[in-house]
Amino acid sequence: PNGDLRKPSIPVNLNESFGEEINAFLIDEKELHSYDDLTKVNPVTTKTVLKCLQARYAAELFYTNAGCTVIAVNPFQPVNKLYSNEVMKQYHNAPQPQNCKPHIFTVAEQAYRNVQCQLHPVNQSIIVSGESGAGKIFKGASANERDEWDLPENAQFSWLPNSDKNLEEDCFKITKDAMTHLGIDPSKQSNVFKILSGLLHLGNVSFCDSLDESQPCEVLSNGKVFLYSTSNLLKIPTEHLLDRLCYRTIIAGKQQALKKPCKKAECDSRRDCLAKSIYARIS
Repeated sequence: PNGDLRKPSIPVNLNESFGEEINAFLIDEKELHSYDDLTKVNPVTTKTVLKCLQARYAAELFYTNAGCTVIAVNPFQPVNKLYSNEVMKQYHNAPQPQNCKPHIFTVAEQAYRNVQCQLHPVNQSIIVSGESGAGKIFKGASANERDEWDLPENAQFSWLPNSDKNLEEDCFKITKDAMTHLGIDPSKQSNVFKILSGLLHLGNVSFCDSLDESQPCEVLSNGKVFLYSTSNLLKIPTEHLLDRLCYRTIIAGKQQALKKPCKKAECDSRRDCLAKSIYARIS
């Protein structure tokens, strides 16, 4: 045919070109903390986002916008005047709080104004998500309460995010007061703390593969005491709990159910899924 048909030129290595964009963005590290809204980051990658959050954390800027979402990074230390009445008033009195520096007060103020601006008040929802289970709510519990929930003073729990794996600073009274304010009576509060404690113990239950594949995994000796505590706190018979963790049921036909022993990795996964399912029901 007439004419010179040529294929359009394509970069030899798109990954290399994209990598250069990332490096060009990250080259000026001193400016990364200035990105108070992650939608301004270009290109948006896990690396560039985390680098910006890291830079803001180093500059003691613990809140960052991501569009209409506010990302909070735990400072792991008291921050002077971060939540003072003066700061709260600044956001409350601001003509447009969304133009202020990123802060949880922005979210609260916008929700409050959304209610006010309606002819008929409309309920507002604030979704809080992220890592939980830092263990802060138990540290201020009395000796009797800790005994009831099987939480020895120096106990360590693998699911706690702090490096020491133990219960942290005292927020217990604040938590209980908040629950009371929400209408949760002392009896229900105690049940919630029992369940949370039971889940902490469940996280310390570890397994080892059985030498006989026809037999279920065994609980490691140092995890048995935590298994019994979990069973007691969650009011689940130990045998029933082990059955759910170490066996999976296969339905064959309409009625026949077969139980198959799980390997260690699956037992670990079933333990984690059980904890998440229970936690979700009380959150």
